[in-house]
This record gives sequence, C-alpha cells and structure tokens, in this order.
Amino acid sequence: TKSAGWLLRGDVNAPAVILLHRYGTNRSYMLDLGVKLNEATNFTILMPDQRGHGTSATTAICSFGGCEAGDIDSAIAFLKSLKTPESATIVNGDIGIYGVEMGATAGLRAASNNPNIKALVLDSLPQSSDAVAAAAVARRFPFASSITAKLAQLGAYGYFFDGCYSKDSACDTAKRVAGRKVLLLAGVD
Repeated sequence: TKSAGWLLRGDVNAPAVILLHRYGTNRSYMLDLGVKLNEATNFTILMPDQRGHGTSATTAICSFGGCEAGDIDSAIAFLKSLKTPESATIVNGDIGIYGVEMGATAGLRAASNNPNIKALVLDSLPQSSDAVAAAAVARRFPFASSITAKLAQLGAYGYFFDGCYSKDSACDTAKRVAGRKVLLLAGVD
C-alpha cells in the first residue's frame, strides 16, 4: 500500500516506532510525540497517514482499523529497507507501535499477525472496529446515532466483504499477542 508519512531517522541499528493516529485526524496529530520520542531515544520514528486520512490520502476508504493493520506490514517493510549512504541498516528489526483509538485497533491487529512488532502502546483502545465506526457516526450524526451506527456497521461488513474489516473484539485479538510488551493507556485526552 502507499501512504504519506513523516520519518524521523534515529541511530543506526536502533529500534523503530510507528505512531498511528486516531480516526478523524492525521499524522500531524502525532508529530509532537514523535519528535520528543526521537530526541529522547534516538529511535527511528514513522508517522504515516492512515487510510482515508490526511491531505494526500491515496485511498478515501477507511476501515476503522481493519485494513490499516495490513498497511502496518507495509510500513514495517519500508522501515527494514532503510539504509545509510554506507549501506548500513538503520532499523535493527525491533519495531514498536504507539496507536491511539483507531490506530490502537490497527496496531493490536497487526501485532497479532506480525512477530516483528515487539512492543505495543495502545492508547484509548476501542472494543472493536465497530466501536470506532459507532463513535465516528455519533460525532457526525448525533441524532439517532445508535440506529445510524448499526446501519454503518452492517454497511461496513458488506463493503469490506474481503474480510479486512475487523469483526474481532480487542480481547479476542489480544489473545493472539503473546511474548510482547503491551501497555494500555486510557483516560481524558
């Protein structure tokens, strides 16, 4: 997949962290955290726009954390391909993910399928992609939001018939994440 993003290079052979924003924002939502993390750790930091977000979105279709998990695999491949002018590997293979809301859903789902992800920080993790969709609908259409959200969820199941819309709850997905460091954050923004 193609995505626009910002990259802050770290030390050679150091870990990398992918910062994933919440629904309705873009990579600039994570910029302050990314700069501070890069300066404090000298890790390589990647801040991509997720599907349907940002001014240069290559696709206007957001799957509320489902298909975005596959995009993280592409981001990891990109990070592993980074080299210095002397052909030294920049990222040592250890990848961490910091995701907020929809980004947390995508990060958890990606980690359940990708052993390259060694650490996860999941901030404001929704129960499922359905919960992300319901919150987005409630913000956009506050009247009769529970009915509208159910219609949106049914539409998402049909639209993403290929299976990338995640129907699994975060608890079910977390069962497949073993041997990794996971930090859950919650509270007021």
